[in-house]
Amino acid sequence: MHKKRLCVIIVPWKGSQLRTINVSCSLVWTLAFSFLLLLGFLVFCTAGYWKRSDQSSQIVSLQTENRVLLERLAQLDSGVVRLKEKMSELSRYNDILRTMADLPDIDPDLRMMGVGGPLLEGGVSVRFSSEELVGKVEADIDQLLRQAKLEKASLDEIREKFSKKKEVLDHTPSIIPTIGYLSSGFGWRRDPFTRRMAMHQGVDIAGRRGTPVYATADGVVSFTGYTTIMGRMVEINHGYGYKTIYGHLSKIVVRRGKNVKRGDKIGEMGNSGRTTGTHLHYQVELNGKPVNPLNYFWSRGVIE
Repeated sequence: MHKKRLCVIIVPWKGSQLRTINVSCSLVWTLAFSFLLLLGFLVFCTAGYWKRSDQSSQIVSLQTENRVLLERLAQLDSGVVRLKEKMSELSRYNDILRTMADLPDIDPDLRMMGVGGPLLEGGVSVRFSSEELVGKVEADIDQLLRQAKLEKASLDEIREKFSKKKEVLDHTPSIIPTIGYLSSGFGWRRDPFTRRMAMHQGVDIAGRRGTPVYATADGVVSFTGYTTIMGRMVEINHGYGYKTIYGHLSKIVVRRGKNVKRGDKIGEMGNSGRTTGTHLHYQVELNGKPVNPLNYFWSRGVIE
């Protein structure tokens, strides 16, 4: 059996003789297959090259992005360190306020809330992998949140204590009830009428008739009226064991049951009752016992 052959005729460009080449079909198919195989290999190599190039570009992009994220994480870590410094400063102020409020100190171990970890100059963590740095920042933020909760609870306790103290202070006699000078102090003295030694349970403040008389603390007017000894008088119950008495008034401007604030006018100085001249008898009682009013004056210069 003869193999199939192909005849290839070559026509020259100018007047030369025609040339004939006989080629077997198997050779043609072999050459075609080889060409296609080579072409496929070239396409495969080119595609692989571009794929690797694209992957390399993505890797470079990811590396750049990772580096930027690490830098931002380091900055965040540095910011957390500064927040810790501010929290420490807040803790010191908190301790001062607790001392002023007569509250016990917070246990240092409780306040630390697990603080720790290596630090770089400026506060940036040293040689942490990205996962370790993220974990550290998360742990520090969690610690700061728990510490902030503790400090807030402490400040709420301080506020409540100061609020109670303020209420007590508001109801504690602490100002001079009128303008004048001290004519008789608290304690044993010779009675101006009997000339015998007697206990003077308040202080006398002499001044002009009609000089305003003021409540020395917040309270409720528990008595207004006239007595033989005190003349026109006002009694104020301040609570917390305190009561004040204002005697020898010429005029009373409050009524029984009225709520008064420190500094409210309650009457005017006079010489009603048992007295040798115009003055105010001012008396402070604590738990039913007279105490020296001078110990409750924030400033005594205007009457001494």
